[in-house]
Amino acid sequence: MVRSHPANLIVTVHPYANTFALKALGTNRPPFFTVVTDIVTTHALWFDRRADRIFLPSEQARQNALAYGIAPAKLKVTGFPVADRYCAPPGKKGPLRKKLKWPLDKPIVLCVGGGEGMGPLAKTARAIDESGLDLGLIIVAGRNKRLKAALEGHEWENPTCVYGFTHEMPEFMRAADVLVTKSGAASVTEGLNANIPMIMYAKLPGQEDGNVTFVEEAGAGLYAPTTQQVVRTLTRWISRPEERKRIAENARDASRPDSARAIARAIAHELGLAKRSKALQRTQNPK
Repeated sequence: MVRSHPANLIVTVHPYANTFALKALGTNRPPFFTVVTDIVTTHALWFDRRADRIFLPSEQARQNALAYGIAPAKLKVTGFPVADRYCAPPGKKGPLRKKLKWPLDKPIVLCVGGGEGMGPLAKTARAIDESGLDLGLIIVAGRNKRLKAALEGHEWENPTCVYGFTHEMPEFMRAADVLVTKSGAASVTEGLNANIPMIMYAKLPGQEDGNVTFVEEAGAGLYAPTTQQVVRTLTRWISRPEERKRIAENARDASRPDSARAIARAIAHELGLAKRSKALQRTQNPK
């Protein structure tokens, strides 16, 4: 594949694409960069000493790399890269809610289960709705059409909006007050960038354990694996807006919205594109 598609630099974003690719490439190869996309619980296959640079989403991931014998000079903690649309400043919630036609006078709870509508999303949303809390409920079923139809057919106590797969998730997160989500790396990173308190109701054993720890240690959210715990946490946060505000500030402090751009700049620097770009700018804009 590499012979058919010559490259000046190879960047991998999956653990299986490191050791096996490096072994196949041999010594006569271009520079090889790895972008680790597990926040804390990092598989050994992420770390191969032959890689030239390894970009890491957290300090704990860097410690894991050091434990596997990676030279410190090869490591850089950049945070977890997500799409640029999830990296905009949070802004004001009111105008966003007005645009989305959401309730303006109630706390808004956003329930998501990833792009495929995974986990006990419907059970969790119903428990929140039946809790007696006065709130607006936004549920994103993703590509799960059967789940979306079932949610739309349910008789809700609170004002509720049900969506399928949507490209408006960045605005949804910035407009809501609390995010109820599974603890995938991308989901929690997007939540941190939106500065929204998170309740994580599900996790994949092993791979996502560290995501929960990361968010909890940052003070940006809590793990609540039962509907009772979800409702209890929501009740406290809604009745204590100052606590919710503090958690949102913790999420902001833990966020790294520049992660993807930092990695892109490092790639450009390796290829000499940064110098060429500056030279071109000087040519086009001479003083």
